[in-house]
Amino acid sequence: MKCALCKERPAEVAIKQVMDGAEREMQVCRACAQRAAGKLVGSLVEMLLDAAIDLQVPPREEPSCAGCGLPRAEFRSRQRVGCVRCYETFRRDLAPMLRDMHRGDHHVGKIPARERIGRKRTELEAALRAAIRAQRYEDAAVLRDRLRDLGAATPREKGAAPEGEPRPAPEPGGDHAAS
Repeated sequence: MKCALCKERPAEVAIKQVMDGAEREMQVCRACAQRAAGKLVGSLVEMLLDAAIDLQVPPREEPSCAGCGLPRAEFRSRQRVGCVRCYETFRRDLAPMLRDMHRGDHHVGKIPARERIGRKRTELEAALRAAIRAQRYEDAAVLRDRLRDLGAATPREKGAAPEGEPRPAPEPGGDHAAS
């Protein structure tokens, strides 16, 4: 069989080529196989050089905060922001830092005790009304007790007696008699 490229010398080498999923095989002589290998190596070297040149992007200027002028390098070294605008300027650097320091990357805040107890009281009162409407009196008694316990845990309102002391009696002629 003759070489598929030069069509002069006898074919001694098989070259397999796969392009776009299609496989093609050629029978070539040694000289044509060496030339093809040289072109292949040359094109691979060119591709690698082109990729290396693309990677050599000139270093870009490090961002600084527009609010306080803190440079990125200084922020990264001391790991502290200088002002409110630093959070936006260094957002990409801050996100992983905050995730590592906290349980997540979204702060939900804390509810003050008085507010938390107020919400719980509202939920229990609604559940108590629903239990009474449905004539589930055992459930209503449990909810009533939980409300009473919750009231004992809350800070007393102004003028209320401390735990264990009697409440003062209303004054005669005061707000209570005027109704």
